[in-house]
Amino acid sequence: MFTPPYPIITPRLVLRPFTEADLDDLHAFQSLPEVTRYLYWDARTREETKRLEARLVENEFFAGAWSDELVYAMLAREWRASPAASAGHRA
Repeated sequence: MFTPPYPIITPRLVLRPFTEADLDDLHAFQSLPEVTRYLYWDARTREETKRLEARLVENEFFAGAWSDELVYAMLAREWRASPAASAGHRA
């Protein structure tokens, strides 16, 4: 299984695995219909987001476990404390 060195830092972004502390921030955008209308699922309840977060924290979506996909927290560098979004990459 491929595991990149974390955090991945670019001039504008910081990419890192999710942590349990990310629940509020993850739910903030996972619960917005205007965001999820472009995705494959509807806006999530807090409980649905909590179940997703548990899977993300356990690295279930990382290559070799669930698919050949990496899913990570994406933070803007100027406010690195909490995720602004999640991002994924499929090999």
